[in-house]
Amino acid sequence: CSSPVTGAPATSQLPTNSKGRVHITFDPCKEIPASVVRQLHLDRKPPRPDTQTDGEIETVFCKYYPQTRYLLTVSASNYTLDMLKKANNHWGYQDLEVGGRRALFAYRGTAPAKDSCIINVEATTGVYGVAVDTSHEDFTPYPDCMTAARTNTDALLSYFPL
Repeated sequence: CSSPVTGAPATSQLPTNSKGRVHITFDPCKEIPASVVRQLHLDRKPPRPDTQTDGEIETVFCKYYPQTRYLLTVSASNYTLDMLKKANNHWGYQDLEVGGRRALFAYRGTAPAKDSCIINVEATTGVYGVAVDTSHEDFTPYPDCMTAARTNTDALLSYFPL
């Protein structure tokens, strides 16, 4: 490459909200194919979308209903892993790597309860979360909350943009 390239480098600007944070456009209910939902046995009922925002922090959710007794929620948020750690709203934090990406595991609720947990995977827009909840302490076919969250995160990761 002996000749220089002229012009300015092209950059892709992520859309932002009115507070200047990344605007979340990923909708898990639309972006995760129905065939994958069926394959993971998350199709006892139709998925239920939801969103939350305070004008700055945005989270888009999709609740999936497995054939067993737990609930799986997939989310996309402009929160970051560092913000999640600093908020300290959960317990049992563990730094992970999922598919080569930084991730954070935590139990939700009050210690020592292990009937709700989440894995958040880092992205350029913030994080993608895979949360598992049950009131029956039954994560069938998985032995525990962390295994249920990790198995589903591994299966869904390829649908989460970088």
